[in-house]
Amino acid sequence: METIEIPELPLSGDISSQLDPRTKSQLQNLREYSVSYYMKLRECMKPWGEFANPNLVSKPVSAGEAGHRVYVNVFKYQGNYLCLVFLLFLYSVLTNPVLLFGIFFGCFSHFYFTTKRNPSDGTVRVAGKSLTLAQQYGVTACITVPLLFFGSAGSVFFWLIGASVVLVLLHAVFISVDSAQAFQESV
Repeated sequence: METIEIPELPLSGDISSQLDPRTKSQLQNLREYSVSYYMKLRECMKPWGEFANPNLVSKPVSAGEAGHRVYVNVFKYQGNYLCLVFLLFLYSVLTNPVLLFGIFFGCFSHFYFTTKRNPSDGTVRVAGKSLTLAQQYGVTACITVPLLFFGSAGSVFFWLIGASVVLVLLHAVFISVDSAQAFQESV
């Protein structure tokens, strides 16, 4: 009977020393992009008191005014809307344990294979077997895809799109805009 070797995972130390140079540069680029995007988002966000001000709620007089409100408010509150969409995403994933496990497993296996990959040929030794890069992706996909399927990732995705559109449109239509202020912001 063949024995299975389970590799030890380092529980302390600097993980960046174990990554190959391409992965380090990709992670650095991702970090720079995400920080710059977060800063841009923070600049676009309006205070939540202004965003949820009940004194600004009014029924539009016509469909033309409703369209104008949507145009102005989506531009004005884009950071707030993106934050709400992210919160809806978190809610939908955290309330679905199978989907949460599928996402966790996919991220964990990708991270594991990335840190254990041999920089010269891209192979990883798992249980005494050498896995090529294609086999690594195959193992990850063969386990992650069924988990995402049973977790109804497609349903969650389309629910997220529908709920986000309804939430954004309802808010944008019913929040009144000052026409002089709207003209200055659009120019």
